[in-house]
Amino acid sequence: MSPETRGLLRRLHWRIGIPAVAIAASPWFVWMQWRFGDEFVKGYLLAGNLWYVTQPIEFSARAVNHTFYIRAFTGAFFPWSTVAAGRGIDAFQRRRRNEPIAIGERLLWLWTIVVLAFFSIARFKLDHYIFPAAPACCLLAAYGWREASRDTDGQLWGTRYSVLFVAGMLIVGGSFGGVALAHLNLALSPWALILPLAIFAGGVGLLFQSERLGWRVPPGIGVLLVTLLVSYTTVVAVGFPALEQVRPTARVARQLARVASPAAPVGLYQLERWRGSLRYYLNRPIERLETVEDVAAFLSRKEPVYVVMLRRDYLALREQGAPVHLVTAHRAVVGTSGRGLRRQRWGFLVVATNVQRKPRTERLESYPHGRRMTD
Repeated sequence: MSPETRGLLRRLHWRIGIPAVAIAASPWFVWMQWRFGDEFVKGYLLAGNLWYVTQPIEFSARAVNHTFYIRAFTGAFFPWSTVAAGRGIDAFQRRRRNEPIAIGERLLWLWTIVVLAFFSIARFKLDHYIFPAAPACCLLAAYGWREASRDTDGQLWGTRYSVLFVAGMLIVGGSFGGVALAHLNLALSPWALILPLAIFAGGVGLLFQSERLGWRVPPGIGVLLVTLLVSYTTVVAVGFPALEQVRPTARVARQLARVASPAAPVGLYQLERWRGSLRYYLNRPIERLETVEDVAAFLSRKEPVYVVMLRRDYLALREQGAPVHLVTAHRAVVGTSGRGLRRQRWGFLVVATNVQRKPRTERLESYPHGRRMTD
């Protein structure tokens, strides 16, 4: 709404730009309307967009958590969210001193605030909805870091303290992370310790740099850059394979694709939190089975069907005489124990069918070291 911004907006090619965007985006919408008709209007345009904001009770009675994206922004964009917050304090102080703020910075703040505010109003929330605010957040953090590193009179104290806070959080997080990895019982490789060590070393390095400059902001971000690169590399090289072991839905889906026809019904018994992941990898509908009656009716069908369940539920069904036969079993985390920093509890995820077949006993009767398998 400022005069400077209005001048910039008037220079954009609105008459050509808006029709060009509409034409470029239209093929998918036309195709979906032709393919699904009124269901597309109701399921996508209304339920998937408008109702997220207007929140009619027939759409969802879920309680709205308006602080969800503030927490997601702080954690997912760390450390740049912290530095950007420090820059925000400095910008507010400049406004109080009637000092001008550049148009570019104002637009970046508007970009970030609009994304966070808009999705906070919506009822349904997923953390990645606010990822479009990441570029603006990082540009604000970079600009604030550069300006604070040039500050000699101590006026930009918000950014300076935010950088020191990042260093402290890295030291605490690295120290706590090493203990947490040992406690969680995730069967991680020893290489996983690189992650907390890198985070701790990054915090110490950043704090040392700041101390040498009289507790000012260092001119470069090399320490943080190396810390993040090592952390991300460790997560990809060690964390992703560990995730495949903890929640082996990709392996389960590959097994089902080999043994089941594309039209064979697949059900999920009392494992609703696994539904999204399994449906993604299997690329077919998954039937929800919540009670013994549901799974018994599902298994009584004449055509071959497949059910994904925990081993203890499979054994219980066998004892009740249900027509259920083992296809395969995969070691997985099936629950947690304790409070706070919970310890993972390992068990087995079973794929069963109603068709008699020779069972695979691999990983079912014993652990690799010969110990009895338990849930």
